[in-house]
Amino acid sequence: MAVDADVRVLKAEMSAVTTAVERMTAKLDTLVTMQVEVGKMQTELRQHSEALERAFKAIGDNRGQVGKVDSEVHRSLAFIRGALFVGALLLSAGTWYAKDRLNDMKIISTQLTAVDRRVLMVEQYISKHGAVPMGE
Repeated sequence: MAVDADVRVLKAEMSAVTTAVERMTAKLDTLVTMQVEVGKMQTELRQHSEALERAFKAIGDNRGQVGKVDSEVHRSLAFIRGALFVGALLLSAGTWYAKDRLNDMKIISTQLTAVDRRVLMVEQYISKHGAVPMGE
């Protein structure tokens, strides 16, 4: 009987060991699955890190180009402002000159009208009297 009891105890212990081994096997399977997942995540992390490095390099390259374009735009705007200022000055000077010439032409026109009236009066006097008055 003692042997049967020992065998039963051994069977119970063997069953407990088998259960523990099965649990450990399941846990090891879980660990292996997790390790595979961690490996995949590390690969993805490396790929994302490389992509970020490429993106930051591209941003740095573009920042230089943007700075160059920005300075060119500011230089062009300064040139355009200067050209507009000079154009406005020239237009103002041209307008002033044309207005001054028009005023001169009005004065000359007024004077020519007065001369024309005098010539007309002389012509009428000549046609009426046949001679040019000398003292008038």
